[in-house]
Amino acid sequence: MAFISTLVVASLVSCASYIASPVKNILGRFVCGGEKAEEKRLLSEISSLKRSLQSISMTDQFPDWAKLQRQINAVTQKYQAIASQRYKQEQMIRRVCSVLVDVVVLLFTLWYVWYSRGSAVAALPAHLLTPLENVLAMPACEPGQISVMVWMACVRSLVSRVAVCFSTKAATAAAT
Repeated sequence: MAFISTLVVASLVSCASYIASPVKNILGRFVCGGEKAEEKRLLSEISSLKRSLQSISMTDQFPDWAKLQRQINAVTQKYQAIASQRYKQEQMIRRVCSVLVDVVVLLFTLWYVWYSRGSAVAALPAHLLTPLENVLAMPACEPGQISVMVWMACVRSLVSRVAVCFSTKAATAAAT
């Protein structure tokens, strides 16, 4: 029973960086919050000015139409400047959140490797692992056992290959 729990936990820790990707996205959305009140006010002002512009004939009342068009352009530029600034801040916040999640995953992985450095995830008869029994037992297990570190490396390698395969299939499907 101890081998199974160690096997499951080691597998999950190995996949932690892939599990953390959606967490980064959710955390980034949660922290950023979206449009501010000033942006919403400017958007409503732009839409009301555009409605006013539609009610004015360009050919009959050109000076009024041109004045409204200049107002729309000025408010649109203000909105774009504020939105650009918010976007830059959101990108910075998302980067910080991403780095924080990566650091937490790294620290947890290092702690788990240190905590379970002498643990084995499986014990098999030594003759089944004959050419690699000492390599699979590194760093502190007995021959015939598969250490947590080796198991984590194998799972990590397998998960990265599967992730590349799925991302390639998704990219191919999106392109067609």
